[in-house]
Amino acid sequence: MKVSLANVLLRKICFIFCLIVSMLSYSQERIVNASIEVDNYGNLYVNTKLPNLDIKKDTIIVSGQVLIHKDQASLIGSVRLGKPNYTQYIPKKNSFSYLVNLPKGKNDSYLKTKDFFLTTINYLTTLKEDYNNRKTFSIQTKLPKEFTLVYPNKSDLENTHLYSPPIIAGDFYNSKIKGFEVYNLNRYKKNKDKIEDIINVINDAYSFYLKSYPERKSKPKIIFIPFVSKTLLGRTLDNVILLNTKMIKDKAKLRKRLLAHEVAHLFWGVSGIRFKESTLTEGLAEYMSIKYLESKNEDSILKSLLNRKRHRVEGVENANLVTKRIMSKNRSKFNYEFSPLLFVYNEKNNPNLYNDLSQFYRSSIVNGRMVSLSEFQEFLKLKDLSLIDNNVLPDFFVTETKKELIINGLTVRDTKVDIEKELTDGTKETHRLSFSYTDDKYTFSKNNLEKVTIDPDYKILQLSRLNDVWDKNEASYSSKNRYFNLEDVPPKALALSNKILSYLEAKDDLLLDDLTCETNVLLKDSYKALKEKIHNNKEDTITITGASTYQKKGSKYIYIKIVYFSQAENKSKVLSFRLEMDKEQKHVQKLKVN
Repeated sequence: MKVSLANVLLRKICFIFCLIVSMLSYSQERIVNASIEVDNYGNLYVNTKLPNLDIKKDTIIVSGQVLIHKDQASLIGSVRLGKPNYTQYIPKKNSFSYLVNLPKGKNDSYLKTKDFFLTTINYLTTLKEDYNNRKTFSIQTKLPKEFTLVYPNKSDLENTHLYSPPIIAGDFYNSKIKGFEVYNLNRYKKNKDKIEDIINVINDAYSFYLKSYPERKSKPKIIFIPFVSKTLLGRTLDNVILLNTKMIKDKAKLRKRLLAHEVAHLFWGVSGIRFKESTLTEGLAEYMSIKYLESKNEDSILKSLLNRKRHRVEGVENANLVTKRIMSKNRSKFNYEFSPLLFVYNEKNNPNLYNDLSQFYRSSIVNGRMVSLSEFQEFLKLKDLSLIDNNVLPDFFVTETKKELIINGLTVRDTKVDIEKELTDGTKETHRLSFSYTDDKYTFSKNNLEKVTIDPDYKILQLSRLNDVWDKNEASYSSKNRYFNLEDVPPKALALSNKILSYLEAKDDLLLDDLTCETNVLLKDSYKALKEKIHNNKEDTITITGASTYQKKGSKYIYIKIVYFSQAENKSKVLSFRLEMDKEQKHVQKLKVN
């Protein structure tokens, strides 16, 4: 018995020892040690170690097992060149020394001024299999004497990070507001009141999200920096929110939506959970900011915000575009307009969506930081939710005869949509109509009808909303949308828009002479090219079912967006173009298709 007990104890000791060794090994693989020196030009001199690397094999920078920022770093010491675009070397004792060069020109990932330095690039070596895992960083940073390091300090490095922590340094002053460590450059010290207003919104949004999301270890640092980009106002990294110093200028607006969006990235972003599909990560953060604005009863801001999003996504044909590679020029549209609308529209049919998403966050935060769309879909199915639609988006629109009104529905699957009818006596009726691929029309008598609105409560995500309204008292193409009030559109711009749309819809060119000066041959050619783009099949019949016309007061530009139905293709299409007027606002000078 004694021998048997000794054997059992020995096995337990061995097991515990092996467990400790394996834990240490696991921990070592995720501890990144480095010393970094920043010179007066912003270049990084890096010395680092990478545990458990097979030093008998050549390792490829960036494209192989060791990753550093693409095209930025060159090794110091013995280097031999391999194939084009590859740098190969034999590391010595897992140690690396290399130089990260300051890129030519300024950008918002790598910037140095007289009183400020920033880098957010991945400047440290990382094993490929460890790339998307959180790691502990032990970094010693040496800076030029005029810079003070504000991130990452000792407490910042106590947290794990997915990638190399950003390095932020400069001539900053520090203040504590609402429990947040706030840093601002000394040259902007006079803007204290603006900063307090901003932090109040950040704290309010943070407190709102914590009602549904778990407490964080600490509040993020808030650092105001002079971004290079004119449009980038905020960026959230690991437990730090960077805000553009433009936001604290005297005449700057208090951007509640943007601030709430950046705070939401503490949960849906690098600091919390990310999707492999970045459009969903951005969409969720934007959706959360919308929920925050709702909680503050910011109805006018919300109405304008959602209107802009809907107008900008006119013509998006397929909801599954969020899972595909998106062209860089369209990325902003899908990140901040289309993707959040997926959540907004689904909430119309699933009122508990916001809380369900917080449940998904709580269950996923334990298992990992990167979530796939398929995992997300499985969770939604359990909740009887269906967020990502893999079908072509439907389009509903009104056409008419002298006595009848026709509600048309183009859809590839069965879809129900509400129709609101306003009668001549002022009463309203709502009918729910069912459309399918074969049943695609409903006809009503015009008797006693004053106005008809398709999907009055915005429950259906559609290809277009430019054609959602029929109004007995409005004959303009642009009267069919709910984006711009016709009273706010200059009458001349509206009249010109109608003339152009009438010309585009007609099969002949009889109206063309009325649209151009005789000397402007190029404009005439532009009109013809636009018409040919719409009438790509001469036998086809085109019906413009709706439009929006917009001109800012005093601007020489008129923006027109149309939706038209092709009878030959049985399909709706959206097209937008811009007119440039002369100084007197009398004649069109140029036409440009967007």
